[in-house]
Amino acid sequence: MLPEEEKFLTPDILQASAMIGTRDDLIERLAVLATADLDQVMILPNFDTRFDVLERVAADIIPNV
Repeated sequence: MLPEEEKFLTPDILQASAMIGTRDDLIERLAVLATADLDQVMILPNFDTRFDVLERVAADIIPNV
């Protein structure tokens, strides 16, 4: 993100366009979406942390939804 774009990235925009929060926050949001028949989620972690993020989601989030 460019510095001049940062002012447009408000908490409301982040909440509407991304899943950000604690483990429990994410589990709760995914559970609500699952009741609306959501059956796929796209995960786009930063390149450098992608394997760690995917492993954490697989271990900590998915089994609890």
